[in-house]
Amino acid sequence: MRGLGYDIFIFGVFCGLLLDGVERNPSWFSYRETVPYDSAGDSWCLGCAPQEVDPATGKVWPRLPFSTRARLCITIGQTVQTAIPGCGQLLLLGRGRLPRSANIAVAYKSAYVHVIGQNVQKASPHLRFKRRVLVALGWNDPRTIRAIGQYARTADWHLETRHFFDETVPRHWHGDGMIISSPQRADLLAFFRRQTARQPTVLVGRNQPSAVAGQVMEDNLQAGRLAARHFIERGHTHFVWITAYFGLVSKDRLEGFSTALAESGFNCRRLEYRRDRSTSHDWRHRQAWLARQLRALPRPLACYALDDQLASEAIEVCVANGWRVPEDIAVMGTGNIEIACECSHVPISSIDLGEEEIARKAAALLDRLMDGRKPPARPIVIAPRGLVIRASTDFMAVANPQLRHAVDFIGANLRRSFSLEQVAEAASVSRRTLYNLFHRHLSRSPAEFVVQARIDRARQLLAASPEQTITNLAAQSGLGSPRTLTRLLLRREGVNARTWKKTLRKAPRSNQ
Repeated sequence: MRGLGYDIFIFGVFCGLLLDGVERNPSWFSYRETVPYDSAGDSWCLGCAPQEVDPATGKVWPRLPFSTRARLCITIGQTVQTAIPGCGQLLLLGRGRLPRSANIAVAYKSAYVHVIGQNVQKASPHLRFKRRVLVALGWNDPRTIRAIGQYARTADWHLETRHFFDETVPRHWHGDGMIISSPQRADLLAFFRRQTARQPTVLVGRNQPSAVAGQVMEDNLQAGRLAARHFIERGHTHFVWITAYFGLVSKDRLEGFSTALAESGFNCRRLEYRRDRSTSHDWRHRQAWLARQLRALPRPLACYALDDQLASEAIEVCVANGWRVPEDIAVMGTGNIEIACECSHVPISSIDLGEEEIARKAAALLDRLMDGRKPPARPIVIAPRGLVIRASTDFMAVANPQLRHAVDFIGANLRRSFSLEQVAEAASVSRRTLYNLFHRHLSRSPAEFVVQARIDRARQLLAASPEQTITNLAAQSGLGSPRTLTRLLLRREGVNARTWKKTLRKAPRSNQ
């Protein structure tokens, strides 16, 4: 008899915590009532001892009114076993006012999951009480939710992801932890500000909506520097920054971009679209504004956009106005969101910020915080995984006709051996003039340009066919042997060929 009552008791506890209502069997508890959970924050579950219920008349305790903002946590005495024999305990899960005669222990503003869960697990080891974690992202990146989900499976979390799919704001949610990112919506921002003090919270990303226990963010300064370095290596001398949003992310990316350009003696023009009420939802207005701004700028032009969506919009404006991408205007995005980058009129080069790594670090940090460990004193900053080169920037922006011929000759003959005399002959200049042209316009020697072009070709080949061997990559890129490829990679990137290949195979594939 005790065994069956014990099972029903455990079932009732779990129903009260995880379901919208609970229904007790009167033959065991001499009590029957269903109390559904509603969004106003009323009681979840009520269970009474037999001596407090009249079995003959069926009179039961009245529904407990919502009278306080404090969350109540009902402990189960010493252990679950002590509460089962006489059923002399009242279990209240949710909020409400307690009857004075209830034989219970109450803990205010505490997480009921741990107290009840520990007792349930102690009495019934095969039942597990999972931690409840809410994921509410202001910027819904599928890579982020996928990486958090992978961690949640290994950590055995109950993951609440409804907001990711239907943007529901869970106003009365309670759980063990949250992973959030800065939102654009005011109601979601208000929810974050109310909720972050109630349980451990980790913020993903740079923009900070409220005080949180921990933060894991991308390195936006380094992202801007990578974009500037890529454009300079491609021979650009005219640069522009495009944004339609303002905040810490935009500020940091612009700072990294403009600082790296200034170190090489270049300036950056800013195109910052500022919306007003009459045009805040007018897509055509912003595109017309961007077309007017770009029309007045010199060619060839290098554009660095705040994100991949703005980069895609810039390319659409270029195509509509007859400007070639990347020959007239090269466009770089940030984030490497494949659906945006690869489904554009021209595939978009982009900075891979390492969103999966950021999400994994955020989940691991939340796990530590829920274990009671102290948060780090500073945000955890994840370096970008690198630059994914696609067609929108894969062009050498050189205005000098002799240098243009030299660059074209090198690009067409990367797979075979050739001498600098042959390059000079293709450009109709002397070897000394060729050397001066490369230094003046590209800030490197012809030999350095050839080596970097061959490494880039090997990277493109590996992205297109990840199963290729290092020997094939070295041969098809003109580097000759795996030893040469390894020596050049160690000198330029600090890794050997095997590590380099392993890293690139983990990166998203790109269209070159």
